[in-house]
Amino acid sequence: FFGLKRGEVVGRDKRQLVSERIKCMFEDPDGFAAKVLATYDNNTYIENFECHVLPGPGKEERWLEHWSQPIESGLYAGGRIEHYYDITGRKRAEEALRESEERYYDLIENIGDLVMSVAPDGRILYVNRAWRETLGYSREESSRLSLLDVTHPNSRTHFMESFRRALSGERIDAIEAELVTKSGGKVVVRGNMNCKFINDEPAYARVVLNDITEQKQAKRELEYYARQQQALAELGHMALTDIELQALFELAVDRVARTLEVEYCEILRLLPQENALLLVAGVGWKEGLVGRVKVGSGRDSQAGYTLLSSEPVVVRDLNTEKRFRGPQLLLDHKVVSGVSVIIGEPENPLGVLGAHTATYREFSENEAVFLQTVANILAEAIKRRKAEEDLRESEGKYRTLTESSLSGVFINRGGKYVFVNNRFAQIYGYTPEELIGKDCIELVHPDDRETARQRLSEALSRGFEPQEVRGITKDGRTIWCEVVATRIRYEGELAIMGNVFDITERKNLERQLIQAQKMEAIGRLTAGIAHDFNNMISAIRGFTELSMMHLGKKDPIYANLKHIWDASNRAADLVRKLLYFSRSQPLEMRPLDLNVLLKDLCKVVRRLIGEDITVSLELDTTPCVIQGDAGSIEQVIMNLAVNARDAMPQGGELTIKTENVRIDENYTGTYPYARPGEFVCLSVADTGIGMDDEVLRRIFDPFFTTKKSEEGTGLGLSVVYGIVKGHGGWINVESEPGVGSTFRIYLPALPPTGETVSRTQDKVPLLDFDGKGWRVLVVEDDDGLREFAKRALSGHGYVVFESANAKEAMAIFEREGGNFHLVFTDVVLPDKSGLQLVEDLLSSKPELCVLLSSGYTDHRSQWPVIREKGFEFLQKPFT
Repeated sequence: FFGLKRGEVVGRDKRQLVSERIKCMFEDPDGFAAKVLATYDNNTYIENFECHVLPGPGKEERWLEHWSQPIESGLYAGGRIEHYYDITGRKRAEEALRESEERYYDLIENIGDLVMSVAPDGRILYVNRAWRETLGYSREESSRLSLLDVTHPNSRTHFMESFRRALSGERIDAIEAELVTKSGGKVVVRGNMNCKFINDEPAYARVVLNDITEQKQAKRELEYYARQQQALAELGHMALTDIELQALFELAVDRVARTLEVEYCEILRLLPQENALLLVAGVGWKEGLVGRVKVGSGRDSQAGYTLLSSEPVVVRDLNTEKRFRGPQLLLDHKVVSGVSVIIGEPENPLGVLGAHTATYREFSENEAVFLQTVANILAEAIKRRKAEEDLRESEGKYRTLTESSLSGVFINRGGKYVFVNNRFAQIYGYTPEELIGKDCIELVHPDDRETARQRLSEALSRGFEPQEVRGITKDGRTIWCEVVATRIRYEGELAIMGNVFDITERKNLERQLIQAQKMEAIGRLTAGIAHDFNNMISAIRGFTELSMMHLGKKDPIYANLKHIWDASNRAADLVRKLLYFSRSQPLEMRPLDLNVLLKDLCKVVRRLIGEDITVSLELDTTPCVIQGDAGSIEQVIMNLAVNARDAMPQGGELTIKTENVRIDENYTGTYPYARPGEFVCLSVADTGIGMDDEVLRRIFDPFFTTKKSEEGTGLGLSVVYGIVKGHGGWINVESEPGVGSTFRIYLPALPPTGETVSRTQDKVPLLDFDGKGWRVLVVEDDDGLREFAKRALSGHGYVVFESANAKEAMAIFEREGGNFHLVFTDVVLPDKSGLQLVEDLLSSKPELCVLLSSGYTDHRSQWPVIREKGFEFLQKPFT
């Protein structure tokens, strides 16, 4: 170290050697000599210090560390032994560090990352402000720490191994570790470390770390939530299968215990007759308790208290709980904390679902909501099983509740899906793997994508409101979805998590409901005014006819009356069509073979539509028998034939076809207004101009027509709609512009019996009847119509007595001693039903003939009773 030979040192006086030969080599000669020689003043004093050797001939610049201690025994007892250690490398490293720190101090000190410099022996040489603030140490406190001191035991092995690898020259990237704060807390960090070398020797390691504690926590919460959603999806799916309830209960308690990480979970089923709850499924309980042990349903236990609460019941410490005690089941297992929820509605509880721990724990609101959702799934499953049992007992042949859709769950980050569950993928027809990384806008209907982009941008800044959107599936189908979402942090970035519900069927049903309500409202209005219209038309037609009978056809007034007669006939026909639409026209329902009817009617159809249209008849090889009114079915066919004719102005082909079909649940899933069973399908297809979607939506609306005003009233298809509905059937329409239209009518089928009718009977010509003095009692509250009936009957040889109400009619009947051949009465009278009047008259004279009439077409006409009793009936308007 000093460039001296052994002989120049050994045997020399210490003070003389230091003064003459050694001290001059040091940067501070006198200071060095004073420190070295001072050790001899007290043999028990151990001295160590650093000293700087200046460069010179034959020697290098060095930093030495001096140690001196007395020799207490042996040959050199009473002397001292001195050690000099070369610490030049360390001093140079420290000098380099000081220079570096001076250069980058401000940058490193103010950076957000946690930065520290660590000596090769693990001592912490430097930490920046972010490091000190995060871990809670001062600068002085950190200088007394080592890397091992601030590393959490969970991370020491791999973190210190990474440190040793860094000292060997390897750059360590993306290392994660847990550090310990001064208060004992944990900080999760991720970063890198590398080593600074001087003269090929490691000087210090520079460690740069990011605090990812919150990010890790958010990820854990997200993963926790995803596990909850996965458990809910699995339970919801299983609840909709044929799984036994007990198996579902056992699956539920297992998934709840795993998801919430609790020791105990139970399902308690309410036994109302016993004021108790039975442990039907559980996890963690002593063997033999499940299926046997019962707890009270009173409010003095947690389970009983839950039955009376509309919200989840959370217990932090059962030992200090004031609201209730126990039940004993929990006390026996030393339960401390827990949460329980009601299964079913508070007003109709089915049981209690609970989760508990033997250590103190504060259950979060999210965990309580998760538990309540599981309970809701169980409640729905219990109700569904009950409904299935009821349906099997009452019907036997129908399936029970159909499988309802579960919500799809997704996480959208940066406009792309980073997580989707199976249900979400099923809704859109993909696999989950196909959707990861896919742009969410691609699942939106093309017409709505611009709006969707704007809403997505607003959602990221202001939050997401529940909304209904049109989607597009993998195979190109359009669906409706309800989306409920919220903003979250996902892996440190802003993202959207949400639920998607397939509401396509609901939207279709809403559209059909609006249409049905509109049609029903028009029907009620039509039926309501029909009575008054029929009375007025009857009077107009009757008096016109009476007047025409007294005039010759060449009389100028006869022509005017003929116009009135024709107009009144058209008005009567219009009312009749409206009544068909409103399903208020009385129908003579009898077994009817459509094949026979169509064979008879086909000639009429050909004459009606003209020679430029080819009519093809394709009939099922077996009878197509329905319970129907022949006249009404003829009306349907004729209206559709006329509609087809007008759609083929240049000619074309009309095909009428019958077919016996079986409707199953797959069909009803596509057409919700249909129902399963045996049906006759009557289809009428043309090759005409077709219809677009806008026209298709309105074709059954009364008075809607695409024809000119003088070419049609717009009631033809409305009448078809009303008649088909009145026969318990429905209509499907398919049409494409330029291709043609097909109307498929489904009517309930009857088994062939051989006793059927075909077409309606032709009307017989009006005979010139002679009343021959028959006595007729006419009861009608409408003055004009009563007067017409009196004149018409009187003019044909009948003796007529008239009355405006039932009371007056009874008085006339009694006054005349019951001397009447016929009573002709309105069904609806001011003071009593016409049917009641008839019953009273028949009790006095059973052989009395009865003819009833009404302008009403709803329940007031009492048509079913009239038909049941076999009374003759004349529908207004009549002539």
